[in-house]
Amino acid sequence: MKRTALFLFVLWAAVCLPACRKQSKQPLRAVVLNYEDFGPKYLAYTLLGNEWYQWEESEEEGKAYDIKVVVFKDEDLERVKKAYPVQPEAAQDYRYITYEAAMEYLNRHSQNSALSANSRQKLEETKLRLIEAFGEQAE
Repeated sequence: MKRTALFLFVLWAAVCLPACRKQSKQPLRAVVLNYEDFGPKYLAYTLLGNEWYQWEESEEEGKAYDIKVVVFKDEDLERVKKAYPVQPEAAQDYRYITYEAAMEYLNRHSQNSALSANSRQKLEETKLRLIEAFGEQAE
């Protein structure tokens, strides 16, 4: 019985530990952008939430908020959150979105004629940055 348990443990360690180690050593497939890179705040809100710190109840007039957006692809959300943690005491706020969600949003809104030319251009630039960062082909 002890031999079987030892054998199973050794087998588990030989198979699982290298896979776990490999996953944690792989570079994170994520890009950090600014909230503003997703267009006017009334539009970006639909994807990212409010443009004030998530631990605050409302926006303070005249206050600048440094909110970062982590776009990730083929990653576990918990791994991304661990790499980019929200820390209220340091005024460090992140929003997390998948590459697919970001691209769907950018494709849809960068062609929206109701937006200003500057807003559409900003969305196109963000889309191209993501395509380049993740090694994808432009559509």
